[in-house]
Amino acid sequence: MDGMNMEEETMRPFMTIAFCLLCGWLSANDSTLPTTLFLPLDTGRKIEIRAVQHASVVMKISTETMILVDPVGNRKQYPSLTAHALIIYTHDHYDHFNTALLRSLASTSPSAQILAPRCMRSKIPGELANRCHFITPNEAWRWNDVTIHAVPAYNVSRGKLQFHPRQKGYVGYIVEIGTKRIYFSGDTEVLPDKKTAGQIDLAFVCMNLPWTMDAKRAFAEVKKLAPRQVCPYHYRNRDNTFSERDAFIRMFRQSSLPGIELRLLDFYSRH
Repeated sequence: MDGMNMEEETMRPFMTIAFCLLCGWLSANDSTLPTTLFLPLDTGRKIEIRAVQHASVVMKISTETMILVDPVGNRKQYPSLTAHALIIYTHDHYDHFNTALLRSLASTSPSAQILAPRCMRSKIPGELANRCHFITPNEAWRWNDVTIHAVPAYNVSRGKLQFHPRQKGYVGYIVEIGTKRIYFSGDTEVLPDKKTAGQIDLAFVCMNLPWTMDAKRAFAEVKKLAPRQVCPYHYRNRDNTFSERDAFIRMFRQSSLPGIELRLLDFYSRH
């Protein structure tokens, strides 16, 4: 790698982030953040996790296995699906679900499967219904060697209840890949606690106004969940600022959570 070994290449983005955090230089418009992080598996392989945009993430588990989370945006932002591919949706809002993109992605792999909450049954195109498993909050589903737990996702604050009503059955997910457990919050103001969820290795946590959590609530909820690593996502506000993400970073710097590492990815500068 042009004189740089794999360990150095892997660590460079995180050393840059740590330096920026230390100096207070990291801003919401900083496009120097990485778009990809890696989680090592016991097998010696790594899960490649790539930020696409907003709440859209691509996880590559192997050359033949991938998971797409809430894909929206341009088709060119996504790879062709592999033989073992899964598309998962947390709910049907436009910034998490796009019918045309789903059709386009699914057409690249006839064996690709779809996972969505039951409230999306009418949203999945009829020709893809037989490839979709519909899940309810607190249900677990097994796909290949991956176990996926659906976690309730909803608003609790006055003035926000209409955005993600609990009765809709929207979800977040805990994705178990080997010994690693990755949590995607979806749109919510409530995270499970560590006793309920178990040990989470990496948590993607939403924080934006007015729809989901502000920084203070996100910080408290992350403290309750106590993941090994936390990565803000879904952090653009209605006014196009990243104020809650930035405030969350400041809170983390000022009152670090023992045993929790802050990871940052660029979800927006390329769009």
